[in-house]
Amino acid sequence: MKNTKEIEPSTAISQDEIPKSKFFLIVEKLSKMTICVCYGVDLMTPSLFYLEEKYPKVIDFMIVQSALIFMTLLILVVYLFLLWKNGLLKKHNKREPKRCSKVICSHCTARRQHPKWFKLKHLLQLLATLTFAIYSVMKIDFFFETDQTFDLYRLSQLFGWQLSAICSTILFVFYGNQLSLHNGPLQVNDDGEEQEAMLGMKVNQQV
Repeated sequence: MKNTKEIEPSTAISQDEIPKSKFFLIVEKLSKMTICVCYGVDLMTPSLFYLEEKYPKVIDFMIVQSALIFMTLLILVVYLFLLWKNGLLKKHNKREPKRCSKVICSHCTARRQHPKWFKLKHLLQLLATLTFAIYSVMKIDFFFETDQTFDLYRLSQLFGWQLSAICSTILFVFYGNQLSLHNGPLQVNDDGEEQEAMLGMKVNQQV
């Protein structure tokens, strides 16, 4: 009886695993790659509309940029269609979010001690990084609105805003993952290891 009980979970897992075709895997990789490239070309590149009169050749680059955006949207539509066709879209929506599985975690301990402050702190961090990322992208987009000159100082300014947008986006994703990992239902450890860890941290703080 024990052997049958141990085999049942493995069979259930194998039934849930849906094999993916090579075409599906190719489209999945292309979708991720085109999103990254489109993000770099579209959001990290200033709007060239203001340079058309002074530099007419930028129209060719704008056409390539528009074609890249259209290609990205097309690949995403195909990818979503394949997810829906293979039944993975509903499964992805019903999938439970990842939770922290560490036995001793400082974030989980902080959330247990001050749950409201933990959530508020991460929400404020998300809001701050998202606001700064949007502001940096807007500064990049309107970079040539008032000044169409090219020099080392102007290029360094543009690079600074691009670096700011990238770092803000990375921090936004990081704080979002931290909130998602440690915002689940708290699990009580029957062995009391986590309580001992909390007491140890308090003793260290007092010392």
